[in-house]
Amino acid sequence: MLFPGFYGNAAVRDTLSAAWKAGRLPHALLLQGEDGLGKYTLASLLAQAAVCTAPREQAPCGACPACIRCRAGSHPDIAVAQGSGKSGAVSIEEVRRLRLWAAKKPSEAKRRVILFSHMEKMLPAAQNALLKILEEPPADVLFLLTTVSASAVLPTIQSRTQLLSLSPLSGEELFVAAQEQAPKADPTRIRSLIPSCAGNLGKLLHLLSEKEGESAEETAEKLTMALLSPGESELMALSSLFIKDRARFREILLQLQWIARDACALRLHAPVLFGSPAAAALSETLTRERLIQLPDLLETTLRYLDQNCNLTLLVTWFCARLRTAAGR
Repeated sequence: MLFPGFYGNAAVRDTLSAAWKAGRLPHALLLQGEDGLGKYTLASLLAQAAVCTAPREQAPCGACPACIRCRAGSHPDIAVAQGSGKSGAVSIEEVRRLRLWAAKKPSEAKRRVILFSHMEKMLPAAQNALLKILEEPPADVLFLLTTVSASAVLPTIQSRTQLLSLSPLSGEELFVAAQEQAPKADPTRIRSLIPSCAGNLGKLLHLLSEKEGESAEETAEKLTMALLSPGESELMALSSLFIKDRARFREILLQLQWIARDACALRLHAPVLFGSPAAAALSETLTRERLIQLPDLLETTLRYLDQNCNLTLLVTWFCARLRTAAGR
């Protein structure tokens, strides 16, 4: 089996290739890993391989009519569950619709494929509706599920799927992948950004796409230093830069998580990932008790952000809690 556009994770690729070659691919796969590691890319490749008409060892070939329609999102035997509402979660009604669709024979390919992404957003009731078909799956249907964390998926669903966990890429794997995905990017800039990406290709490609203005990493560094200042004017001024940009706020929160984790590591005399000046300043200024509050605050804020809370209120709440946690 081929994996064009999917990088690293050799063990996962070997497992899937062996199962594919032997014709023993599980009827349901659960792909786990943080956003940006390639879960959806891998799921899409598996779906494409399932309908590809090329010889088995060349699938997905990317050139046959089935592969072309798959990439265009128009293959009749591949369905992608559609989320709805503010959270974008897949509803019970959508699961029931797909259950009826899965019960039909494939139109062209040997099997049908259903892809459920972001299972962590799916409410238990909808997951239970999906469980009904996973318990007695049709013989010619492949289920592909992705999630940030398998812990957000019902144990009963986990037990009926094969779990594959995606890992961050090495620095060299990131460099090679970025050169392929962003061929016009300056190699020197790619290498300079790799340390701030923690093996996450999606994050690296996002940073490479930032052409103007300040990066999320730079803003996070400034926010940290502003937090340590006596007044709050600088912190509030910086927050105005992302108070209307949900995606930007999320990137900055992720960067703040790395800074907070490094600060805690420094205080405990443990190895750090990036060694930023802001992390050192946090470690030297805040007490150990206050430091360990920061990761929880950042994780809570990210959770509220993903629940589509009012952004203005969330940013205001976050800044206030941040100053409280820092004893300001």
